[in-house]
Amino acid sequence: MRHTLFLILIWLPLLICATDKNVNITIKLSTELSQTEQWIYASGYIGANEYAILDSVKVSKGDIKKKLSFDISQGMSIYILCAEKGPVNLFFHIEPNTNCEIEIDENMDGRYPHPMKGNDMQNELLAFDNKILYIGKKSEDQSLPEDSIRYYKAKLTEAYIKEIHKTQYPTLAWVYILWLPGYAEERSEEEPFRSVIQYAQQKFPNNDLIERLSITSPEPATAKSKAASERIRALIKKRYYVEPKDTTMGAKLQLAFPHISKKKINTDSIAEEYVLVDFWASWCVPCRKETPFLKMAKERYKDKLAVYAVTIDADTLKWEKAIEEDSTRYFIHVRGVSERSE
Repeated sequence: MRHTLFLILIWLPLLICATDKNVNITIKLSTELSQTEQWIYASGYIGANEYAILDSVKVSKGDIKKKLSFDISQGMSIYILCAEKGPVNLFFHIEPNTNCEIEIDENMDGRYPHPMKGNDMQNELLAFDNKILYIGKKSEDQSLPEDSIRYYKAKLTEAYIKEIHKTQYPTLAWVYILWLPGYAEERSEEEPFRSVIQYAQQKFPNNDLIERLSITSPEPATAKSKAASERIRALIKKRYYVEPKDTTMGAKLQLAFPHISKKKINTDSIAEEYVLVDFWASWCVPCRKETPFLKMAKERYKDKLAVYAVTIDADTLKWEKAIEEDSTRYFIHVRGVSERSE
């Protein structure tokens, strides 16, 4: 009995250490994803040029919650990848000693769009992003005069710099510097970038992310880093692989893209006898010049024809604006690319 108790006392601390990670992410799965057997991966850069798969978890049919757990030494960007269905490049920022919860579904991707239970840093970023949303859109609106665009870019720069001074999170300071209008690695010695970087380095000394902004020649990635990166790329490539379509005359074309209402629409589910598939974008002038002819075809064949309009717009607002401008709300509008998150 004494030997048994002694062994228990030895193994108990080891078991605690083995399960005690400083980041724990609980994933709540949508109904559809809970019926998909697959692996979910968390990955990210843990150093200047060092990529790592931080954890992975298997989802069995019927699972509605899964947990990813790992250790990190400082704040970083986390990327979530579902191997079969769901997010391919869902990302958010996280600090050590964080226990948070996210909800994912089959149509979610890009930056995590919702407030996150247990992740104060990500919520601070989301609140600030919503605050500057209008200025950001205006700074990229090419329909405005150049003077107006410069004005909005200056206001955006001012907002980012103010937030860099305000935040207590070095990860967010790093993000805001990267988002400064006109910033690029090769321009880090130009103003206002040089002064902002120097301020951030003084405010957050010895932070790898901030220090990285001044490193022009990072150390090469290790073999382990390359292997992790190649593994994730292979999984992404598999997700994006599409079986070649039968393009012979008269063959049935099956497509499924998320509708503007977020619900995925398959061409098989369309009631009309004929489906005209059109790929376009708000910024594609030749594409939009074809719109009157599509409307004429719809008018001629009426209920026998559906126009399945697949946009490659990443910007939802520009997509919706073009639909209104072209008066094509009665087309079936779907998106063929992920929504832009930054």
